[in-house]
Amino acid sequence: MTVLLEEVQEFRTVMESRIQDILQEVKTKHGEANKDKSKDIEHREMLQKRKSTIVIKLGSPNYQGDHSLAFKQRQIDSAGDWVLEDPRFKTWAYGDSSGVDPILYLNGIPGSGQ
Repeated sequence: MTVLLEEVQEFRTVMESRIQDILQEVKTKHGEANKDKSKDIEHREMLQKRKSTIVIKLGSPNYQGDHSLAFKQRQIDSAGDWVLEDPRFKTWAYGDSSGVDPILYLNGIPGSGQ
């Protein structure tokens, strides 16, 4: 009976040692997995930053501000005054209509003031 007890105790000691080794191995593997997961997250964040930089560089510019400014400039009260100050227009619009051609022909480059 004593031999059997000694064998059981020895087996128990061996098993406890083996369990400790397995637990240590699991902890090591778990730590490595966490490091790999952390590296994977960092890698994904880096790729996301690169992607957003590329999207910004390749994206079309926002012309809304330019369009708003151009629209405001078109609405200036003095726009078109050059026509009203032209003597031919004054004669046509306000002058004696007899002897004046009823059609006023304007030529030039639109938007250039000429």
